[in-house]
Amino acid sequence: MVGVGGGIPSSDNDIRLGDIAVSYPSGQSGGVIQYDLGKEEDGGFRRTGSLNSPPTLLLTAVASLRAIPSLREELTALVNAAFSNPYDDEDRRFPSNEPDVLFEQTYFGEKVVKRKPRESNHPKCFYGNLGSGNRVIKSADVRRRLAKEEGVIAFEMEAAGLMNSFNCIAIRGICDYADSHKHKKWQPYAAAVAAAFAKRLLSVISTQAVEHLEPVKSK
Repeated sequence: MVGVGGGIPSSDNDIRLGDIAVSYPSGQSGGVIQYDLGKEEDGGFRRTGSLNSPPTLLLTAVASLRAIPSLREELTALVNAAFSNPYDDEDRRFPSNEPDVLFEQTYFGEKVVKRKPRESNHPKCFYGNLGSGNRVIKSADVRRRLAKEEGVIAFEMEAAGLMNSFNCIAIRGICDYADSHKHKKWQPYAAAVAAAFAKRLLSVISTQAVEHLEPVKSK
């Protein structure tokens, strides 16, 4: 399942615009957490229920990609090869003219988070639980709270409705930081790098392995 999502930078995950977040089992969760499914009780909201984990075939494929030292460079090469027209495909390549600014919510308002510049524009890949729900997150404070409570590395809005009927992995290109500064300028490139990761993932899965999968059954 490929698309874009909102990243959750932390001291453990220096996730930035144009990076890739991949749902992968972490802790007691299977890779996707539906953060808005639960009950309001005394003391706050309590999440209930759980979602299926991805099939072993996909988890094994992701593990294979994680072991490739040159994966970041390969993903950039795939994007550049797919969108080589300097005029028509400009939005699909790394938007070097668009600032990547992270804001932190403080008691006195917002402040810009100082981060060390990266040595290259190749996308980094992060693996862990993705937060999925029906509401758009546009608050740095909510982002920080849910990340702390649920241990998620990014937000998206479709996987929770799919995981229990179609076992899959969610691949999200990071196009914003799920705060009030959301905009669409990074979306084309974020979608492109997510698609590049998906293509590379499929390349390490054998045809024979796919043929042994159970067919998808609609409800």
